[in-house]
Amino acid sequence: MFSSFDKLRTVQRQPNKFNAYLHHIAKENNGELLCFLTEEQKNEYVEELKVLKETQQYGLRLTQRSRAQDVNHVCKTIEDLLLGLQVRVGVQAFYCVVRSSLEYQLHPRFFFTNRDLDVFLRGSVRRFEPENIGALAEAFSIAGSDYLSFLRSMTEKVTFLRGEVRELLNSGLASPSGDPNATMSYAQYTRDVQLKYKLTLEGWMYSTLCAPSDLPAIIPVLMDIHDHLVRGDCYFHRLDPSEYLALQAEYEQRAESGQVKPRKKRSDAGKPRAKGKQVAGEVGRASTPRGDGIDDNATTTTTMAMARRMARTATMAMMRRMAHGRRGRRGRRFLLWVTYVGSQHVVH
Repeated sequence: MFSSFDKLRTVQRQPNKFNAYLHHIAKENNGELLCFLTEEQKNEYVEELKVLKETQQYGLRLTQRSRAQDVNHVCKTIEDLLLGLQVRVGVQAFYCVVRSSLEYQLHPRFFFTNRDLDVFLRGSVRRFEPENIGALAEAFSIAGSDYLSFLRSMTEKVTFLRGEVRELLNSGLASPSGDPNATMSYAQYTRDVQLKYKLTLEGWMYSTLCAPSDLPAIIPVLMDIHDHLVRGDCYFHRLDPSEYLALQAEYEQRAESGQVKPRKKRSDAGKPRAKGKQVAGEVGRASTPRGDGIDDNATTTTTMAMARRMARTATMAMMRRMAHGRRGRRGRRFLLWVTYVGSQHVVH
């Protein structure tokens, strides 16, 4: 019988004496007891029930046994949901659960909807060992999930924080602009960000807006900028039409007065550029250009010439390896590949 995901999540409890008593009282009175309650009392009882449910869902488990039972119960529910989803729509999934506290014992727990997926990943992905991954994830979680604590030198910490600030700014710009490829511009901030996307950065902590690589190598300063971006105190705000027009007029005035540096032009701007060099031995071969301006024969000719050069290099390397008696399975595979690309120097 089909069982949806919401039914799997609902815990089917066994009836007990207290629930049976409440059911009996409600059936006898047919809801008449509610008539003696005021609206304030009813709302108070509803709030008490909400607090009780939140406590049951997010309340801290105090004993080791209760914590382990809670983890096992939730993992079993997740596994049932994933297996049901696999049957209904056809998906494969895996997860890893590790503890983040030393107050109770729990080994890293893994689950694969298909054992063949585990075997495939172990053989295809280099060093994919769920046991080692779980041990590393557990150590990182117990340490407080603080990546900076694993960086030893000051240079590594500064580089990491600058990279995080850069990624947060780019992702913060991509979301409100609607352009997933949007990147933050610092030298031309007004033109490439404010005027292009009609957005402005609010809450920037440093005195001037500059690239993360130009920020001072001071950990507290970088941490403040990073934390403001994570909390949302520093964000991109959409400009009003009046603000945008005023900013555009100011930018044009600055550009006319020469305060804005124009984009540097190429040294060969306006001049026809030289075409790519032809490969020796391919002169005189006819080519038929496509309608999109790309020459199919020329592209194929260049690709084949590169393949021949790579084949000759690989062939010489394989011959040296065979001379030392280290041919093996990979050597045979390379020779077959060299033969396929059409090298004329392969010795069978």
